[in-house]
Amino acid sequence: MRVKARLPKKHTQKKLTVINQIIGRLKQCYPSVARYYDIDVKGNEKGIAIELNYQKNTERHAISRQLSGMYFISTHLPVQEE
Repeated sequence: MRVKARLPKKHTQKKLTVINQIIGRLKQCYPSVARYYDIDVKGNEKGIAIELNYQKNTERHAISRQLSGMYFISTHLPVQEE
């Protein structure tokens, strides 16, 4: 994740509010993937982000896989073989 890679670098924006906005935008752009991840940003007393952790929520992903199904179209027309 590029946001995590920028935290140790110098001269990059590290404010908690900005980092949370970036994460919010990513979640908004990719909602189908974002629901499977838990993201935690830790900051210091000055409001600077010092650590970003993300983890895949395997329970939500497993439930989603169980609930996803296939759709079948039924018809009363006979199948014509050639």
